[in-house]
Amino acid sequence: MSPLRIRVVGNPVSVNAMYKRRMSGQVYVVPEAFTWKQAVWATVLQHSPQPCVCHALIPPLRVDVTFYGVRGDADNYLKATLDGLKLALRIDDKHFTTVTAHVVRATKEPRGCLIEVTSAAQETQA
Repeated sequence: MSPLRIRVVGNPVSVNAMYKRRMSGQVYVVPEAFTWKQAVWATVLQHSPQPCVCHALIPPLRVDVTFYGVRGDADNYLKATLDGLKLALRIDDKHFTTVTAHVVRATKEPRGCLIEVTSAAQETQA
């Protein structure tokens, strides 16, 4: 069992749709991407028995994400999802050494994702 296994319901945002450019040239994060990051962050904190689940997670970390009901490529949805996850865990995403992404297109599951985080160090010892 993963130390962290959560289901985030909402609309994952592809990295292709995550940023826009103002007429001045300044790049900004679109509100939908901000909302998705916040949904990931809030769901992690809501399902954590402690204020921060990072106490049970020792870097390096393995992150497995399965996206439900999306149309794009799995890897395009990772950026905003991992950004929200790193904020909630208070762990720099450079410690996410193994990251996998999957897409389940036709599903009865609500749109969103399943995130599983484990210690990658345990894998190398096994």
